[in-house]
Amino acid sequence: MKKFFLALAGIAMLAGSIALASGPAAAHPKPVCHWVKIKRYVWRNGHRKLVFIRAQSCRGRVW
Repeated sequence: MKKFFLALAGIAMLAGSIALASGPAAAHPKPVCHWVKIKRYVWRNGHRKLVFIRAQSCRGRVW
């Protein structure tokens, strides 16, 4: 009987820690940002030239 209560208390503590850990992350989603390279063609010296522009792309993702 003692082992049963200890197991029950352990499961309750584990469930509480999981709920506590996932609660703030779901409440405040952190945006995930990364740098991407964008190709642009510009007209230089009578012909087009390929230019790469770095831009930041952000998404609101919950881990």
